Amino acid sequence: MKKSLLCAVAALFAAPLVHSQCLDWVQPSPTTGWSDFNNQFGGAPCSETPPLTFEISGFEVWQSEAYAVANVKAGGSYTVGACNGPNNGEPTNIWTKNFTVIGPSGTVDAFGRNANSTCELTFTASETGNYIIAVNRSGSANCGQFASLDGGFFSLTYNGGASCDPPVTDCEAGAIDTSETAAELCPGDATEFDVTGIVIPNAPTLGGLGIRFDPTPGSGTGGLAGGFSLTGVNPDNLPYSFDNDLNGVLSANNLSPLLGEWNMRPYVYGNQADALTACDSTEAVATVNFLSSGAAACGDLVCEAGDVTAGDQTICPGEDWELTLSGEELPVPGNVYWFFLDTNDTSGDNDYIYNLGSDPSFYNFTGNFNGLLAAAELDTLIPGTYLTFAGIFNPQDTSICSFTPGDFFITVLDGSDPECAGVVPCESPYPMVTGKDEIYQSNGVMLTWNPIPGSIGCEVRASRADGAGGRRIRILGENVSERFIPQSLMTPGTTYRWRVRCGCTTSIVGPNTEWRFFIWDPSAGMVDVGPAAQEAPVSRSGIAAQEMPALAEEYEGDLPVFRNMLNTTGLYGNVPRVAEVKNARSLKPKPDSPAHTTGLRTEGFDLFPNPSAGMVNMRYEAFTDGFIAVRIFDAAGRIVQSKTLSVFPGDNFGQFDLTALDRGLYMVEITEGSKRSVQRIVIGD
Repeated sequence: MKKSLLCAVAALFAAPLVHSQCLDWVQPSPTTGWSDFNNQFGGAPCSETPPLTFEISGFEVWQSEAYAVANVKAGGSYTVGACNGPNNGEPTNIWTKNFTVIGPSGTVDAFGRNANSTCELTFTASETGNYIIAVNRSGSANCGQFASLDGGFFSLTYNGGASCDPPVTDCEAGAIDTSETAAELCPGDATEFDVTGIVIPNAPTLGGLGIRFDPTPGSGTGGLAGGFSLTGVNPDNLPYSFDNDLNGVLSANNLSPLLGEWNMRPYVYGNQADALTACDSTEAVATVNFLSSGAAACGDLVCEAGDVTAGDQTICPGEDWELTLSGEELPVPGNVYWFFLDTNDTSGDNDYIYNLGSDPSFYNFTGNFNGLLAAAELDTLIPGTYLTFAGIFNPQDTSICSFTPGDFFITVLDGSDPECAGVVPCESPYPMVTGKDEIYQSNGVMLTWNPIPGSIGCEVRASRADGAGGRRIRILGENVSERFIPQSLMTPGTTYRWRVRCGCTTSIVGPNTEWRFFIWDPSAGMVDVGPAAQEAPVSRSGIAAQEMPALAEEYEGDLPVFRNMLNTTGLYGNVPRVAEVKNARSLKPKPDSPAHTTGLRTEGFDLFPNPSAGMVNMRYEAFTDGFIAVRIFDAAGRIVQSKTLSVFPGDNFGQFDLTALDRGLYMVEITEGSKRSVQRIVIGD
């Protein structure tokens, strides 16, 4: 053993030692290293399944000595250490080490120690061969200052990155057998190609096998635009079998599956640190036309949303969400959309769609969803209770081709909620608004009230006294105590009614006040009829003989039906489930209940044909005569057509000419009183 027997030492270095620190040591000589490590282990550890550690446990390192280590592999990652040892009853690391790692040519590969460590240094070998590893006490004044003070067992760990096989310097990509590769490939199917005659170098550095994917100009899409390389292919697993997602590699990197024609060329590289540089590649390429779902050769469209596996949740801002699916199968191309429908607002203003792409790791997760949105500089959901479910979006026909049959509720709390360690500005149940008044002005009427303390928003409902022409006006922000109605929206001599409620969240769920009535008469000023006035008689149709212009816009500003937070060119608009929102937390009326005796049927309406070349037929059922309002929205949420249709008991039919519209997805909305239903229509060739 060293120190007692002074065994043979390694050969002297002829090359000078440059560009390092602590190049001075004493034992066994200023230029050689102890050979005990080589005698005991035969040199540096190496394993095809790292890590592997060799450690001298018969004695400990002293200050200012060196060890000879043979068979170090270029490109290999190693950790030299002296952390273990009895130290004669003393602490193992009573002095801090600095290691100097010197290659066969005299090059210093590393010096010092790892961050937050007193006894280890990790390095990557630049050469193959015999190394000297010196150990000194930390501090420049301690270089070459010998002390026989135990400091732990000398050890060396192989972390990987090299080959344990005999040195190979040749590089051969071999030949590809294109006969085994399918010319066309449907989504979900796999094909393969084989490569023979491969020689991968492992010296001076370890190489590997890669496959270069390049799209055919004007055809290939998906993956990375302009092409990409798949590295680290195991040559022992040839022939290489793959699908349009490259066995999950693309989706794991948030990339779309391959579509259209792609060329694949195997190549060999000689350095894992530079795996994109080929030392040889095959002459031939394999060409595959990756087909989309629904292609004639692939049969019916594969589209299955599976089902949600999450349950109801209550979330404070910044807390974790759970959005998970099971059994989903996406078309190619295809994306998963999560729908959040505000159960307290059937207008669609507070409904959201999030496009989470085709990567399961993005739409099957439990995590900080608010944080995800904030990182993308997107808005989070406003406080409220949302009916939540998922659907599969098929860009081929711009439709949701499958919804999850299950759904759940996510309640987003305001940051000031007690559950979120905040203070609510006012307590629920909210009090009724007081101080209602109408102020006559020469150009209209100012409705005023005293909002409840801490109000975030108020909602005014107004109509003619007979209930016709009703509108709901939501006011959010600082000034929530008044609303001006211009004279252009009122008819002289007509009696109007209005009531208001306020709330401490944007859902505005406080109680409504009693109706207040007034007559608009600009010649004599406004006459307050008083809150106890009787409503005017209602005609059989529910609409008074005297027609009235809209009292006010239904909402302040633009009306986005849906806001898609991740893809501005994706899906907008409501979905058929929106009709269920108003009953989300209560029992739905049965068909023979009073709720089904008037107006539009709860189930909605039918559009046909769908897709349509432009002429769209609509069938709807009513239980009494009256009127319904129809609005058609484009993908950006803009109203492209609107009209009012008469309703008669039984089946009703209407027709819309949409031939002038661009091809794409549109949303058709029908409202009658407080009832609302939405369907999608695709305009094609």
